[in-house]
Amino acid sequence: MKQLQRFTAIRGKGWIPPTFYRSMAQPIDPRLPKLTQGLGVIAEGKAKYYPLDRLPKGRVTEDQLGKRHLQIVLDETAGTPIATWRDTREPPRQLLARWYGFSYSYPSCTIYEGSYQEAG
Repeated sequence: MKQLQRFTAIRGKGWIPPTFYRSMAQPIDPRLPKLTQGLGVIAEGKAKYYPLDRLPKGRVTEDQLGKRHLQIVLDETAGTPIATWRDTREPPRQLLARWYGFSYSYPSCTIYEGSYQEAG
């Protein structure tokens, strides 16, 4: 049992059984590494993916999806992003997902191009 737990444990960027990707009906979108973690936002017939490494912790990221403006905050301690509409403060449809899954579900999605590098 311990050997199985060690083999299936998720470490670092994650682990997926080797046969999993072969079960997908189409190739994985190569625009980002497949295990990239990010926030997917879906609204107004559009989908956009925000990789976590492009969102500054504890600060507001502003962007536009369709005709509406989003604000995304990446919690400093938990590292969890939350998006809200700037005008109403209501959350759009969103999910925390790996790139391979989000791009498979929303193949015509766009990717947030902003970048963030921690000062150091």
